[in-house]
Amino acid sequence: MTREDTVPRTEQAPARWVDAKDVRAGDTLWFGNPRHTVLVERVTQARSNGDIGLHGNNDTWSGFYKPDNRVRIAVTPTQTG
Repeated sequence: MTREDTVPRTEQAPARWVDAKDVRAGDTLWFGNPRHTVLVERVTQARSNGDIGLHGNNDTWSGFYKPDNRVRIAVTPTQTG
């Protein structure tokens, strides 16, 4: 699978908002620009303050969010219902 396979196009894979605590490995974070999407490879939780760590792109990208922070993920065909 290439990176282009994991980058959704807005007309093919709409995004939806979820709490950071609900993001799972395999979800694709959607920042509105296909060059900046991130395939989440693992999710961690910091012991010190409870922040949710989202890690992807072969561990070259990490973002930390409060559990109730909202992030956008690409909707896969199985999530559309």
